[in-house]
Amino acid sequence: MTRRTAAFAAAGVAVAILAGLLDIAQGQGDVPLKDVWDALLHGGDSLNAALVLDIRLPRAAAGIVAGFALAGAAVVLQALTRNPLAEPATLGLTAGGALAVTLV
Repeated sequence: MTRRTAAFAAAGVAVAILAGLLDIAQGQGDVPLKDVWDALLHGGDSLNAALVLDIRLPRAAAGIVAGFALAGAAVVLQALTRNPLAEPATLGLTAGGALAVTLV
């Protein structure tokens, strides 16, 4: 791995972590960023800590897992078609997905 690739990967991980923290910090309830940080590092018994740990953290984790799954599916699709610009419509996956949603 070259230095440029490593730097790009590290920047991507840093952006993903920052996006996850911002996702946890925002929401309907008004939780200060300091309380979010304290809840993530130390836990706690306050309402804000419960909101962060029980609702917002699992939501952010589910979003990250879904993003990884979509990225993996895109990589597999591009590898199978040997086309770096492949999209779901290339193999008719969009139409098949719409049919499945309609049938369900």
